[in-house]
Amino acid sequence: MKLKLFGDIGHVQKGVDMLADRLGYEVGNVGLSIHVQKHEGDLIIKKNANDITIQYEEIIHFYRALGLMLERVSEEEFEIRETPQFKTNGVMLDLSRGLVLKVKAIKEILEHMALMGLNMVMLYTEDTYVIEDEPYFGYMRGRYTQEELRQCDDYAAIFGIEIIPCIQTLGHMEQFLKWPDAKKYGDTPNVLLADNEETYAFIEKAIQTASAPFRSNRIHIGMDEANNLGLGRYLDIHGFQNRFEIMNRHLNRVSEIAEENGLKPMIWSDMYFALSSKTGMWYESDGVLEDSVIEGIPKNTDFIYWDYYHENESFYVDFKRKQKAMGKLPIFAGGIWIWTSYGADYDKTFSTTNAAMAACKKEGVSEVMATIWANAAESSFSSSLLGFQLFAEHGYAEELDMEKLKRRVKFCTGISYEEFYSLTKLYKLPGQENQFLEPPNPASCLLWQDPLMGLYDAEIQGLQVAEHFEETAEAFTKIIEKSKLHRHIFETPKALCDVLKNKGDLGIRLKTAYDENNKAELHKISETEIPELVKKVYILRDAHRRQWHSWNKAFGYEICDVRYGGVIMRLDSTKERIQDYISGKIDKIEELSEERLPYYGEEPSKYAPRWMVYKQISTAYR
Repeated sequence: MKLKLFGDIGHVQKGVDMLADRLGYEVGNVGLSIHVQKHEGDLIIKKNANDITIQYEEIIHFYRALGLMLERVSEEEFEIRETPQFKTNGVMLDLSRGLVLKVKAIKEILEHMALMGLNMVMLYTEDTYVIEDEPYFGYMRGRYTQEELRQCDDYAAIFGIEIIPCIQTLGHMEQFLKWPDAKKYGDTPNVLLADNEETYAFIEKAIQTASAPFRSNRIHIGMDEANNLGLGRYLDIHGFQNRFEIMNRHLNRVSEIAEENGLKPMIWSDMYFALSSKTGMWYESDGVLEDSVIEGIPKNTDFIYWDYYHENESFYVDFKRKQKAMGKLPIFAGGIWIWTSYGADYDKTFSTTNAAMAACKKEGVSEVMATIWANAAESSFSSSLLGFQLFAEHGYAEELDMEKLKRRVKFCTGISYEEFYSLTKLYKLPGQENQFLEPPNPASCLLWQDPLMGLYDAEIQGLQVAEHFEETAEAFTKIIEKSKLHRHIFETPKALCDVLKNKGDLGIRLKTAYDENNKAELHKISETEIPELVKKVYILRDAHRRQWHSWNKAFGYEICDVRYGGVIMRLDSTKERIQDYISGKIDKIEELSEERLPYYGEEPSKYAPRWMVYKQISTAYR
């Protein structure tokens, strides 16, 4: 398709050229005439015969309009009008919990965001950026250079997308503080030492370094989940101190550093509510802040209310009002649930996001974002793109239009809503319920759990586990066969399901055969099933490795190899122990002699397995 653009195109011409190959058009002096006008107000696209007008206020609105226009360009005439609901609507990418995206992957994400109309990215880097004179900061963790981050910011600026550095200046610093060279900065194994001049000299270097590559004058300084603040070396040095006062002193000092460097800081707001809660849980309704605490919070600092869990609008409304009591309207951070398994749980993502966005619009929240954490580093970030689209569509309409969302995600990504949503099958075993805020992740639990110990076998007793994963593997196979786009999104989950249709209930079948002294069945499992299962684990590992290296830096993948190696070695040990038992070398298999207890102390099979931490899945030792 040939396009001819004229009018107010100076700010968007470069981006139009950059997207030409992706969207299949050419820009020149002939073709469909598109008149581009900057104006204040709604995003408007009109087509009459062969003449199209695009009116936009912000640069990002133009690129969304370009996509909307191309979706309907074959129609004789149309008019589209959208009212942006938020000043800022974007995503936070976790680049610290295992994986670090390549620059080319961040650029691809930015292109998707431009077409969707999302205008902000936070790059969450606990220690994954280079700080001069701190050689252990991000050592062997895939840390970004200044040049790499500058490339990302330059590319984002083309589309009117703001990149905000997102770092930690209190908690979540365990990856750095584990090094002997960094102990001088530590209070506890994961919290920096407050009221310490060496700490603030380090924090100033971190803030200056993290912000230098970016145009934005905003910086996220973290400060969440530092629940043991003041209870380590701080306690030894100063004795027990009021922890609100420690928090406020530290926040004021760090905010001053940010302000002195021309930056406007923001923090996660949970610590104030956690410290005021009797249970230490920040969502508890008893968390009420005293006026003296609120008065001590620096006025130049914005607050981010993060909540990926609740599914009722009223909870978000109530909690936003609590946050308003701290002196200003909060920024809201929801979540796209990819961090507990090999794909996205879109049931949880849609239910929480729809409730939260309704509350944000009702309460006048002007800035929202979707966080995408990588705690398990098993999913590809590209599997979260339907969640991007969900936030985007909420951002341009008072009420979500599901049919429009479905059309848009297919256009913006090349993958259908139904294909993305099929990843949710990894989180759902038929016949189980979930009463927890966190969704279950049976696929990861059943992959990593030990075949002889079966820590989650009571939860799946009597369920059609093999059948479920076989059906899911077939669904992924059909998607892969008909589409070449983002194949790795589905190839790795497909290989996972091929493993789980054998391994998912392996522990149950082993235990049953052992209890019944069915040595013929044990022999069949050890000599036939386990060798085939090992081959499938290798196939899964190879698929995951391809997925990883297509988007991520190499650092972090070694953890995956260790885990797959553990699965293979434990399968080998299982085979050997069965053989020893059958041959009479041992008189019993101790692990199979143990009773299988429900993990949650409830009736077996009632709740689906839900642990997302590998060490809590793979062994009873913690």
